[in-house]
Amino acid sequence: MSITPTGPGLVEHSAVPTTPSAEGPRRALVLGMILATAMLFVALFAVLYFKWSGAQEPSSALVVVTTPAFEGAEIVVEGVALPEPYRVRVDARRGKSIPFYLDRGSYTLRVVFDDREVYSSDFMLEANRMVKVDLSAFEDRLPTTAPAVRTMPTDDTAVPASTRN
Repeated sequence: MSITPTGPGLVEHSAVPTTPSAEGPRRALVLGMILATAMLFVALFAVLYFKWSGAQEPSSALVVVTTPAFEGAEIVVEGVALPEPYRVRVDARRGKSIPFYLDRGSYTLRVVFDDREVYSSDFMLEANRMVKVDLSAFEDRLPTTAPAVRTMPTDDTAVPASTRN
């Protein structure tokens, strides 16, 4: 037994035919946008690749090992290949080893403390090599600071009772 629904709410729907002329422009627009996105991706990838392939990364390193005595000193690396000297101020935050990434060539390392040159050295860096300079051997060249002046207590309350007369 089958019941056929009847009543005012029943509406027959027939498939709405789509015309090829309405579907064509929409499909062309979507395909055009996909193609434009793909071309933009390829273009940006090409720009990044050519920038990366043309860049020359430093092939050598200079590592300067410091001690807490050098805190406040300025380390300067100068060379013909550098557009301007590399300058680093030694502080507790930087740690003990300070690396400088450089290309092969001739360089000068200077350590300046309180406007006084403490250490200076010329050196050659070869390709794919590392030069390590340990400054702990040069602590004796640092300027000495005057010891803090200590004052002795003048009243009897500051002297321990066991040492009073």
